[in-house]
Amino acid sequence: MTAAPVIDAAQKLAQAKDTDVFEVDAVLFDMDGTLVDSISAVEAAWGEVACELGRDPEEVIAATHGKRAVDNLRSLKPWIKSHEMDDAVVAFEETILQFADSLRTPSAANSRRNSRSASRRNSQSASRRASASAGVAGRKLSQGGGVNPFGLSQGLSKLSEAQQSEEVFEEDDLDEKLHEAFDDEEEAFDGAIRILPGVREMIDAIPDGKYAVATSSARTYAYGAMERVGIVPPPVTITAEHPELKRGKPHPDPFLLAAKKLGFDPTKCLVIEDSPSGIKAAVASGGITIAVCTSHNYQKINNLGAHYVVYSLSQVQIKPLESGKLQVTVEHPEDAISKMNEGEVCQGLLPEEVDAAIAKFKELNLAKQNKAAAKATGASSSSAAAASKSNDASSTSVKPAAVASSDSTAAVSAAA
Repeated sequence: MTAAPVIDAAQKLAQAKDTDVFEVDAVLFDMDGTLVDSISAVEAAWGEVACELGRDPEEVIAATHGKRAVDNLRSLKPWIKSHEMDDAVVAFEETILQFADSLRTPSAANSRRNSRSASRRNSQSASRRASASAGVAGRKLSQGGGVNPFGLSQGLSKLSEAQQSEEVFEEDDLDEKLHEAFDDEEEAFDGAIRILPGVREMIDAIPDGKYAVATSSARTYAYGAMERVGIVPPPVTITAEHPELKRGKPHPDPFLLAAKKLGFDPTKCLVIEDSPSGIKAAVASGGITIAVCTSHNYQKINNLGAHYVVYSLSQVQIKPLESGKLQVTVEHPEDAISKMNEGEVCQGLLPEEVDAAIAKFKELNLAKQNKAAAKATGASSSSAAAASKSNDASSTSVKPAAVASSDSTAAVSAAA
């Protein structure tokens, strides 16, 4: 990753950075394209259906996105009888998971495990430790326990710290455990289904009973996709075949039912979506809507009524309050990030470099705020930092009224 272009883009983003802060009772998530990226597997499955029917795959893929498989199959295959539809949906969604598993890159993890096993039988302990240390040094851990493109570095970081503090482990055992942790991370997340940036931190920040998933997918695929990226499906997970669900997206019914099951007023919930039909459903539910540019670009979802359009959920932070409410902070460097589509800010950057630029601009903006506070009060930089925290804590809720624009195609690529 080239440092200079990233820093340059971050500085431009920092100049335009703004935030909105508001409170909600709960968060309602879509799944595919919001929590996980499985676009390649889903498109492969619908493309196969298109080929069976002699239809244009691109046309079928576009028409089916964000809608329930049952509704799509009724439209595409009207000859399927009502009593056969449940089995047809299950079969189709099993096909998605099969495509996802088949799209996994050939795993190098097992080869490394076998190689290390042979090495242990033929090498001295010291040389094995040296090899392990070199292997660990050659790999790249994410900064600050965040989510890397594979989505598990936070857990990996915690694991290695726990291992290092455990005296019962021999040093050789620690080396092997570290290797295994790296291999497990690669193997678990190199498939076609991946967790999206910012998702793990957000879910970890929300207390149990304060969030739900409402998806157009049936249970087979929804649970299979979430489990493949390490997301535990919450108790309130509304899938396409839920017996109380009468209509799917773009109708608001899935989100209304999710809010009801959680016990909250849907108009006091935050709803997060990515597809046009899902965004329409979210807006119709009456909740504060955040549209994420993952499956569609900014121009395609900007005018659907969402309160915010963000590049990724890394731009959204959630903090539980003592009142029981959830404080939501949405960062929207709208003037700068909106120009990503025109290449005026992040031209030539790779998707992961765009994420790095966004992270860097946060750091630059905080330093800028601290400097301004120090100048105004004549205090030291440490005092300014304390004042900045105090100001953040006392900020009042504001009604969202801005859009955080960004490029979409890069978001899916970044997760990949």
